[in-house]
Amino acid sequence: MLAGNPDIRTILLFAVIEGRRPPEYLKKEFERENVVVEFVPNIVSRGIRRRFGAATGRAIFSPTTKLYARYGTTKVSPKTAATNSFWYALYPVLAHTRISRSLVWSAEAFLFPDRCYDSYFVRYRPDLVFSTAILSVFDLAFLKGARRREIATVSMPKSWDNLDKNLFRFEPDVFAVQNEWMAGEAVEYQKFNPEKIRTVGFPQFDIYRDPGVLISREQYCAKKDFDPSRPLIFVGSEGEWSRGDDALVRRLVQAEEHGAIPVSNILIRPHFSGNDGRFDSLKNTPGVFVDDTYRTSDFFIDHWDPTRQDMADFTNTLYHSDVSINFASTLSLDAVCFDKPIINIGYGARWRERPDGAKEDMTWLMYETNYYRAVMATNATTLVKSDAELLSAIRMSLRDPAFKRAERNLLRDKMCYNVDCKSGERLYELVTAML
Repeated sequence: MLAGNPDIRTILLFAVIEGRRPPEYLKKEFERENVVVEFVPNIVSRGIRRRFGAATGRAIFSPTTKLYARYGTTKVSPKTAATNSFWYALYPVLAHTRISRSLVWSAEAFLFPDRCYDSYFVRYRPDLVFSTAILSVFDLAFLKGARRREIATVSMPKSWDNLDKNLFRFEPDVFAVQNEWMAGEAVEYQKFNPEKIRTVGFPQFDIYRDPGVLISREQYCAKKDFDPSRPLIFVGSEGEWSRGDDALVRRLVQAEEHGAIPVSNILIRPHFSGNDGRFDSLKNTPGVFVDDTYRTSDFFIDHWDPTRQDMADFTNTLYHSDVSINFASTLSLDAVCFDKPIINIGYGARWRERPDGAKEDMTWLMYETNYYRAVMATNATTLVKSDAELLSAIRMSLRDPAFKRAERNLLRDKMCYNVDCKSGERLYELVTAML
C-alpha cells in the first residue's frame, strides 16, 4: 500500500548479518520509483551490550518465564535455567512497576546510543520510523535514533509469543499489536502506556480472505499427488520444539494401514526455521506429502522467505484440510480462520534427562506458556496425550467437523481479531495518519 502511494517515499532497510549475502530478488521484489531498498550492516551484541540485554531481558515475571527458568528452552539448558532462578528472587519485586521499565529504557538509550546509523537520518530525513520487530537490536538502533531527533516511531512485536518473555528496551510512540489479548500483555508485562497501543489484526491472515487465492480441491490435490476423495490430515512440525513428530507421523501411516483411522492424505509441513531432513524418509510414502517447497534464504535468521505463491499454497492447504494437528503452534490460529478441527499433541515431542538418567516427557511444557494458555482457555482444541487419544480425536474430527465449532469461533474472536482482509489496510492507515 505504501508503494502505491506516490505522495509517500519509503526507505526499506534490511539488516545484513556478517557473512550473509543479500539475495538479488529482494530489490526486484520491493524497489519502486518511490521505494528505496538498502542493505545495512547489522549491530553485533557483544560485551556490556550483550550482558545488559541478557539481564534486562529476563526482567519479565510471567508464567512463561517462570517455566523457562525452571526447565530451560531449546536455547537454554536446564542447568543454565537453574541459575536464572536467582533473578526470579529479585524481579517479582520490580517487574510490576513502570518505573523499573523506564529505568531500563533510559539506560538503553544512554549506554548504547547507536550513532552508527546517523548517516541514514541525514540522507533521507524521515518523518517516521516503522519497526517490524521491536526485539531486534537493529530496529532498536533506528528507533533510538528517531527519538533523539523527535521523529515519530511505530513498532510491532515480531510474534504473538514475545510479549511475556523478554523485556522490550524501548517504548514507541505507537505500538501496533495483532489482537486485544496482546494489547493486554503489552500493558501487563511491558508496562506500555495503553493509550499508545493500537490493534490491527494479523496482516499475514489477509490472504485467507482473498477470493482469488483459493483453487478447487481437485486442483490442489493434483499438485500433491493426493486422492481428492480422501480426507486431508495436516500435520505442522515445530522444529526444535517437537523433535518426536516424525515418529508420530510414521505411526499415523501405520494406523491408517491397520484401519484405525480412515485412509487419508497426510500433509506434513516442516518448521520454517529449518528443515533438518527428519521427514525425508516419508517422501516416497503413498498418500504422504512433505511440504518443504516454500522459498528459503540463508540471508534471514529463520531461513524463511515465502513467496506470494507459497502463501497462496499454504492458504489452500488450510482450506482443504479436514483436521489440523500441531504442537502448541500458531497454526491453531491459522486453522480457526477456516473453522478446521484442531488437535494438539501433548506427548512424545520434548524430552529431558533426569538426574537418575531416565528420560522425562516434557511436551506438556509447551501448553503451559502464557500465550498458549490463552488458546487452551477457549477449549477450541483437543489436547491428546497418547496415540490412542490421537486416533480417537482424528476419527471424531473427520466424523463431525462441527465438533467444537463454537469454541473455535471463540478462539478466532479472541486471538485473531478481524480476519477480514483489512489488517494490512488498518496498519497502513495507522502509519499514514501519523505522517
